[in-house]
Amino acid sequence: MFRKLSGIISKKPFVINNHYSSPPKKIFFWSFLIVVIILVIIGFNFINPDWNDFFTGFATLGDRIKQLLNWNFSDFTSVRSPNVEPHNSFMYLSLMSIWQTLIMTFAGTIMGTTIALPVAIFASKNIFRNKVINGILKTILAIFRTIPAFVFSLIFVGIFGPNILTVTVAIIIFTFGMTTKMIYDRIEQIDMGPYEVLSATGANKFTSFQAAAFPQVMKHIVSTWWYALEVNIRYSAIIGLVAKVGIGAMIQNKVDSQQWPQVGWLLFLLIVTIIIIELAAFVTKKWIMNDNDKILDRKQIQKFTRKTIFLNKLPNFFYWKSQIVLSNWKQQIQALKLKLKNTNNIGEKDEIIKQLAYLQSQKKVILKTEIKELKNNIKNDKLNFKNAKINNDATYLFDEQLLQKIRLDKVSKIHYQILVTNTKLMTLKAKQKLANEYHQQFKKNLTIDIVYKKNHCLILKELFLH
Repeated sequence: MFRKLSGIISKKPFVINNHYSSPPKKIFFWSFLIVVIILVIIGFNFINPDWNDFFTGFATLGDRIKQLLNWNFSDFTSVRSPNVEPHNSFMYLSLMSIWQTLIMTFAGTIMGTTIALPVAIFASKNIFRNKVINGILKTILAIFRTIPAFVFSLIFVGIFGPNILTVTVAIIIFTFGMTTKMIYDRIEQIDMGPYEVLSATGANKFTSFQAAAFPQVMKHIVSTWWYALEVNIRYSAIIGLVAKVGIGAMIQNKVDSQQWPQVGWLLFLLIVTIIIIELAAFVTKKWIMNDNDKILDRKQIQKFTRKTIFLNKLPNFFYWKSQIVLSNWKQQIQALKLKLKNTNNIGEKDEIIKQLAYLQSQKKVILKTEIKELKNNIKNDKLNFKNAKINNDATYLFDEQLLQKIRLDKVSKIHYQILVTNTKLMTLKAKQKLANEYHQQFKKNLTIDIVYKKNHCLILKELFLH
């Protein structure tokens, strides 16, 4: 315990393999942790929460969730006043509200991102080298990012009135401030070599940027657009409360009238819309932007490594039990099953079935024995370390495998972890080698007909990228 506490403030250097290294600055971690705890305590004192109401409120949470999910579709689709308006059922109005929200969001996001691109170029100090213009634009963008979209909607309601235009303009300005920052940050990180080469040959800035810089930031722009769209879908529901349009206004109306099943359905529509946008963004970035369909035999290649990758994600202890301790046992089981499948002799089949039953009964025995041995080894290591400290003997042992010293109480643990890590790595490399051999053979037999039959996203890619 004293050793751990002294390590927090100790300034003595560590010696590792006869090399001096600086001690970790643990004092920063503990100081930061203490400051955070103090701030949390002070914050709760300012909030002055009523914990009794807080915990008793959980009793009604389950009832409220049940009300939100108590959907009656016959009631949702019924028409309230057929003589006045033929399409005024709640279901129709809810679908129209989410459609309105999508239209406003798409329009605002596209226009905001379109305006953001040229401004981001002028704000980038490596493309447009004018510190005054760069500073002015970055200051304006910082102001735009400081003001929430909700405040913009409050301003524009007084100008345009509570309508779709108000929400769209608010989303445009909010998107412009957010995406411009993200785009010019990426532009300032590009490789300037190709850009400078083109500029040196006499090309103007527009041509140089289009040919050398834009390909480097194009994927980031698309990713930023999808992110802005997802954020704006959420914000549009809030902005709609002010402008009284879209799904936000409808949710507020139903909350005010305590119609919780309708509120739950509207929230469900909003969540489904966001999930669909997430899936569309995933498909766009992974299969179109990243060109992941270029390997025609990808699915066949993945069959070699899929199971191994899944097993490698298991915790070390479960992997050790299933893939190392029971490896010989599994090989014997597979060999006997194959033998049983290929034999027609009834007597031989009965003998194989008995052997299989015996092996199945030995599974728990093997696991129990190996686990007990590992625990005993760890226990003995701890005992050796304790005795070494009492007798003032060396508490570190030089390991021939690692070529460095290991503390006595960590020997068995480290060897166990090394065994698992090496087994995972070797197994994955073996499977990747098989997958690579298959891929090389596939390429040798590849023909034009096979390429056309694969039906991948070449047409969609060409439309998207060009």
